[in-house]
Amino acid sequence: MTNISKYHSVKVISAVMGFIVLSELAVAQDMGRNDSVSVRTEKADMPYKVKGRIIDAVTKKGFAGARVTTPNLNVSAMTDENGNYEIGVPDLSVALYVEAPGYSRQVVPVKGRNEVNVSLFTVSGHAYYDDGMSVSDGEAVVDGFTSGTLSMTDDMTSLLNGQLRAISHSGDPGSSSSFFIRGYNSVNLSAQPLFVVDGVIWQMQDQVASAVDNYYNNPLTLLDPSDIEKVTILKNGSAVWGAKGANGVVLIDTKRAREMATQIEANISMGFQTPFGSMPLMGAAAYRRYATDIMSGMDRDEVEGFQFTNDDPTRSFYRAVHNDTKWTDEINKTSFIQNYGISVAGGDDIALYRFSLGYAKNDGNIDGTSFNRLNVRFNSDIKLTEDFKIQTDISYAQTGRRTVFEGLDGMRSPYFLSLVKSPLYAPWQYNDNGTFSGRLTDVDELNIGNPLALTGEDVPELDKYRFNLNLRPSYQITDRLEAAALFGISYDKENENLFIPDYGVSNEPLYTERGEIYETALNEVRNFMARQTSMSVDGYLAWQILKDWRHDLNARVGGRFYNTYYRYTMGQGYNTGSDYMTALSNTNSDLRTLTGYEYTDRNAAWYFNADYAYRHRYFFNVGMSLETSSRFGREAGGLDLCGVSWGYFPSVSGAWLVSSEKFMRNVDFINNLKLRVAYTMTGNGHLPVYANRTYFTSSLVANDAVGVVLSNIGNEKLRWETTGRANVGFDFSILANRLNMNIDYFYSKTKDLVTLRSLNEEAGLQYYYDNNGEMENRGFEIAANARIVDTKDFKFNAGVTVGHYKNKITSLPNGSFTTEVAGGTVLTTEGQPAGVFYGYQTDGVYVTAQEAADAGLAILSSSGQRIPFSAGDMRFVDHSKDGIIGEDDRVVIGDPNPDIYGNFNLNFRWRDLELGALFTYSLGNDAYNALRANLESGNSLSNQSIAMENRWMADGQVTDIPRATYDDPMGNARFSDRWIEDASYLKFKRLMLSYRVPVRSTSFLQGVSVWAAVNNLCTLTKYLGTDPEFSYNQSVLYQGVDAGLTPQSRSFQIGVKLNL
Repeated sequence: MTNISKYHSVKVISAVMGFIVLSELAVAQDMGRNDSVSVRTEKADMPYKVKGRIIDAVTKKGFAGARVTTPNLNVSAMTDENGNYEIGVPDLSVALYVEAPGYSRQVVPVKGRNEVNVSLFTVSGHAYYDDGMSVSDGEAVVDGFTSGTLSMTDDMTSLLNGQLRAISHSGDPGSSSSFFIRGYNSVNLSAQPLFVVDGVIWQMQDQVASAVDNYYNNPLTLLDPSDIEKVTILKNGSAVWGAKGANGVVLIDTKRAREMATQIEANISMGFQTPFGSMPLMGAAAYRRYATDIMSGMDRDEVEGFQFTNDDPTRSFYRAVHNDTKWTDEINKTSFIQNYGISVAGGDDIALYRFSLGYAKNDGNIDGTSFNRLNVRFNSDIKLTEDFKIQTDISYAQTGRRTVFEGLDGMRSPYFLSLVKSPLYAPWQYNDNGTFSGRLTDVDELNIGNPLALTGEDVPELDKYRFNLNLRPSYQITDRLEAAALFGISYDKENENLFIPDYGVSNEPLYTERGEIYETALNEVRNFMARQTSMSVDGYLAWQILKDWRHDLNARVGGRFYNTYYRYTMGQGYNTGSDYMTALSNTNSDLRTLTGYEYTDRNAAWYFNADYAYRHRYFFNVGMSLETSSRFGREAGGLDLCGVSWGYFPSVSGAWLVSSEKFMRNVDFINNLKLRVAYTMTGNGHLPVYANRTYFTSSLVANDAVGVVLSNIGNEKLRWETTGRANVGFDFSILANRLNMNIDYFYSKTKDLVTLRSLNEEAGLQYYYDNNGEMENRGFEIAANARIVDTKDFKFNAGVTVGHYKNKITSLPNGSFTTEVAGGTVLTTEGQPAGVFYGYQTDGVYVTAQEAADAGLAILSSSGQRIPFSAGDMRFVDHSKDGIIGEDDRVVIGDPNPDIYGNFNLNFRWRDLELGALFTYSLGNDAYNALRANLESGNSLSNQSIAMENRWMADGQVTDIPRATYDDPMGNARFSDRWIEDASYLKFKRLMLSYRVPVRSTSFLQGVSVWAAVNNLCTLTKYLGTDPEFSYNQSVLYQGVDAGLTPQSRSFQIGVKLNL
């Protein structure tokens, strides 16, 4: 932003704020006396009286201490020992707010009655009326985060599934998840929601580079679940968050002290995680039969050189190549889980505070992997004067990950190597007496490494640190005017180091840009360092313009500025000369490279929001934000203010509390009914860094000199993607609030999709970034909670969420494009959903030679020669009808988007004993099983799954598995619907039993709770892979791809919570 534009913007906002302040001060001066008189008048001269009785919903007995109030009126009433109350109200159309310690709050409309009786009940966790009565459009609130979980991500994936689509990345400890709110609203940009913690954006480069391939950052692991009070999901985004809210906003509130009494809480939990499951693999006997088929297509000289084909037991190598090793058992172990935490909260009439300290560690199933986290947090609320207050949040977190490469990496991934390595080879060298020694075996004769060489003490280390400081001063200028600001600063540091040894790991050829091998990598070193500093300022004026029982009008106007500086450097080198020398400086200087970049990201926004309620029955909200970013092009469009392009993002919503109408007074079974409608326009400004600029990068030329090459052609018109979303919904509570439901239907349309536009050859690059495309998204969401049984000793509650969306790309002027992912192809084209799989369609296996000849299908060799299919080959569908199976026969063969997804929970309580069960599900989603495509390819001497034992081997054999042929000349293993599966599942996610130990309240011990939990108990699915829940990458185009990530496993935990 230019200095001139900053100056003009400051003048405008200063004038607006000054006008509001002067107006409010004038009103306060003229009406101050009237305000004080009106308060006394409301107390003394209410024209109507409402009386009734407040009772316990279970015992049916009245009790003292329940408080009855009405919105925006300085009147209240307390119940007597029989539960009776009487309150004065200005009109019989108001609502009564009823609350009592230990009971859920209720909102009861009077609806013209003079007598209103209310039944209160207890509900653990977030209750239906806790957020009051407002528009609350497209909003969901979840609490109940457990102290025993390692990462907040684990709880969010379970508890929020249905409110959003949550998919675990893998079973690696501390692993991230992918979150999608109401479908997809982008193709090439980030589709992840915006995470905001205590009012400040929390993300830190969630898609940044890493020293470990296929690893992506998970900023939520820096949060301790014990510190989380609640999570609010703004599904429609928010106009306040402008160009950041297109994918929804997740607001995370940390716990604060609520009362002055000192409260100490301690949590301790321990447990273990069982080894993960894996696809069943061939044993030694089956593998030898399979290898015989493969070797029949290899050169005889190469086959005769294999030691495992020599069955002479007198040979020195016999024992090393005649084993039946289960390699997955060698790397897959039981792991230990531990979690400790303590918090202290309290204060006095001047300041409240909460301090927490937590430590958690989870050893991974793969030997050497682990995740640990240390958290320190101090939140305070200080009342300096009656009008001037300040909130201070200070937090420090550090995480340490010891991880391994994942995915289909046949050189570095120990899990994938354990699947493809032949069972004939031994993991350890033999002693002369036939026992295993303590020395690992080296790379085998098939050039497949030993997976144990990539585990243990030398796995990659990823350490992350974050310090965060928030200051929120607020000043009450008048009773109705408040000025506040939020100052935030955070500092992040990340260090990553890895060493891939020579011994036990196959050598890697290094290629030039022309595809020529110029060197062989024996071992490898990578060092990665990243730093980020973020500063934010968010100031606003909140004006309570009207506040009485008829009218409630509030407005807020403010401005926000973010500045982020990020820098990373990664050094990579090969061949240190010895596995005992692991420093980057020891690598061959000719094979050492240094990469990285730095940038400063700036963002500014002005926002306005107003809420109006009439008789607390009709609600209306309007909002608007203007936002600009350093990532936008100078000619991005929108509003041009002082030479700067600003995006504008309006929103409007309304609600009608139907249950408060007089015509509902005799409809006793409906306790609450609210209709909602909204339209929100938000943006996705997560554009690639420097995409709006032309820039050059340094490059190695001829493997000797360093030159400068064109890396990007800037687009001055590059702008944010804009999503307009309409929502219609209703909330209701019936049968004495025993059943609560929220139902929403939404439709969104995204314009200006960021795509890659082709350039002419003389430009020097193939593509540049451009806004050109549209997509739409529609669906519904249902959430229901029921109190099925509610007696004094026994309670049974149940809840369910259901989510559904369908997206479609409606315009793509730059043309369709494909994305290669793990050997598969993802198609992006008009008329199809985002992320669909694009490949060949199959129709079984040719059973006989005659059947293959009658089909008359063939492939073309590189020289154009026609090669017909034969018996045992896959029968591919010839969509082009030309008799040749080629790329023009590819069609859409799968859709990773589910038909419905969500969760349901059951909760039983008998006195002080509570049992909770949580299930998650996803139905109708296809998956590309890339791991199975490698383990059933039948084209090499890598080990295969047991399914290959049913491969075609003789004329007339009926099977769906084609013949095994070396190098697969007919392409039987090509990307086809053979690898597309129904990945629907029902997962028993968690079973938790807790008991509140009866204790006599003493001076130090206030309560004791013990609990036990089992996670990932079982899964019902037809999916042939190990686990149907996975997320290869957070990108939209990478969903539904099972690329051999570490599966999730079952864990058992016990814990105790002490209240002191």
